[in-house]
Amino acid sequence: AEAPFQMVSSPATLTASAVVSGAWTTDSGPRWSAFLKSVVEQGYVPAGPPMEVWSGTDGKPATQSTEMRIAVTKSPT
Repeated sequence: AEAPFQMVSSPATLTASAVVSGAWTTDSGPRWSAFLKSVVEQGYVPAGPPMEVWSGTDGKPATQSTEMRIAVTKSPT
């Protein structure tokens, strides 16, 4: 890599993700609540900040989807 960019290595991280098809929304709270509940029910806990990746075409809800991602670790209990 050349300046102003740099190469950075980070340790491998276990990540939970889910893709939700449909229109992007400004209130993703209910989606995140359901997703995180599922993560915990499967024996994991969040271990980093959440991230959303939106795909599709602006103004065309039929093409839109949201991928939710969060680093996780096995629950200690």
